[in-house]
Amino acid sequence: MPNCLMARILKALYFPHDTFLEANIGHFGSSVWRSILWGREVLMKGSRWCVGDGSSIRINEDHWLPRGTPFSLRSKVSLPEGVTIDKLLTEDGTWKTAEVCSWFHVDDIPWVLGITPITSRSDWFTWSLTNHGQYTVASGYKLRFTHLDIVECSNKSTLKAWWKFVWGSKLTPKMKNFIWRVFNQWLPTKVELTKQVMQSRPEQDVRPKRSWQPPPPDHVLINIDASVVQDKPGCGLSAIIRDHNGQLIVAESLFIPGMLSIQLAEAYAIRMGLLLAQKWSLKKVHVSADCLGVVSALQASPTSLSDWGMIIQEILMLQKHFTFVQFSFVHRECYAVANALAIWNRKTQSCNLWTIDLPDCAATLLLVEKPLVAV
Repeated sequence: MPNCLMARILKALYFPHDTFLEANIGHFGSSVWRSILWGREVLMKGSRWCVGDGSSIRINEDHWLPRGTPFSLRSKVSLPEGVTIDKLLTEDGTWKTAEVCSWFHVDDIPWVLGITPITSRSDWFTWSLTNHGQYTVASGYKLRFTHLDIVECSNKSTLKAWWKFVWGSKLTPKMKNFIWRVFNQWLPTKVELTKQVMQSRPEQDVRPKRSWQPPPPDHVLINIDASVVQDKPGCGLSAIIRDHNGQLIVAESLFIPGMLSIQLAEAYAIRMGLLLAQKWSLKKVHVSADCLGVVSALQASPTSLSDWGMIIQEILMLQKHFTFVQFSFVHRECYAVANALAIWNRKTQSCNLWTIDLPDCAATLLLVEKPLVAV
């Protein structure tokens, strides 16, 4: 806790005029303080900034690109030191595309354009290894022992002294050997066996054939999907709204040119579907998607610090415009029309709205699914 007595003492001793992230060991750093700073290195490896109004994130110096550690630019932009992201945003909070495309490295451009700034709030930190964006001991352990090359002890002399203490202690040779094997991941634990692919063969998964299921009478079903190709820019979003007879009410597609995580893309698609239903004055809606993490977050209504978690909060706020809203997880084969529209949109890179005459790839599937509806 930042306001507890211990935190205030450490701040007064080691970083009275800086933040914890900027603190140094100092000339007389205790072993406790050195250990805390080593833990901070692990924390920093898995953390990054999320873009709110952009006023706190320095373009060149900070880690803010959501493409994986170290979350920094491939090459620095030719801007003065300390320039913040808000200088790259227009008055309505969108990117100044011309500046981004001309100033940034070609590998960085799609990642930048894939970020949607949330200018209604300040920038914030997120922990990238959990869905809710908050640090957990388990996720920190995972980072430490799955990325040994990037998270090492920053003080080799401390590590050497520790091993000297272990070998010189009065522990039995068997216990010393056990400690050494644990430290070097030589024990046949489940984690290590998994790494060596020493798992039993999974049972054959026999699943019944799934199909589109209609909503109750007087309700509508919103099927959404997002088409993303790993490591390639461009994302296609789709939302299709049908009644209990399988009749098309309206469908929409949207193309986003940047790089997005699948969770963020699915959250955008759900928000688009609800906004479309609101525009059509529909009051009783069922929303289905195949991203279990996003659907679970919507059902649990948690507070999330992830970038897509902020979109979840926006979606939950949209519920006030409806008399009934239900979010559910379904497998992709249960909404082939939305999937086909998302793929078509990613390939054509267009934004469209339909009430009749869907593209051929989706229109055929719409006809195929309608006979399966029980009237």
